Amino acid sequence: NRPQFQLMMSNLRSGDIVNVHSLDRVGRNTKDILEIVETIKEIGATIKFHKENLTFDGSKNDLYSDLMLTILSGFATFERNIILERQREGIEIAKQKGKYKGGKERFTESEKEEIQGLVKEGVSISEISRTMNCSRPTIYKVIGNTT
Repeated sequence: NRPQFQLMMSNLRSGDIVNVHSLDRVGRNTKDILEIVETIKEIGATIKFHKENLTFDGSKNDLYSDLMLTILSGFATFERNIILERQREGIEIAKQKGKYKGGKERFTESEKEEIQGLVKEGVSISEISRTMNCSRPTIYKVIGNTT
């Protein structure tokens, strides 16, 4: 869900030029990248990938550029998958060593009890959040966890 990208695509007209730093910034996988480039070409606009030095527009078909797009987008997808796999492996190793424990508790048990008491006294959630220097959703989470 990329609202600014969707806005750009909805306003794209024939003759427009879309400048992209790198091919992997357009989509997360080969299929997405190829579909987006094809859509831009069908509109009659041009897309330029500066890092890869590739340009595609709807007025001409360049078989070699299409081949390069497919190959490079495949490599981008492969690279992303390798990064995600390494991340998963690292998290698993950290969990086994007991170093991956998630986020730390925001409040101690006594602070949670204090918050619960303030709620029972009728103090507003906004006032409690200002007093405890946190957001209202954090207070709601504490209330939900301590009841």
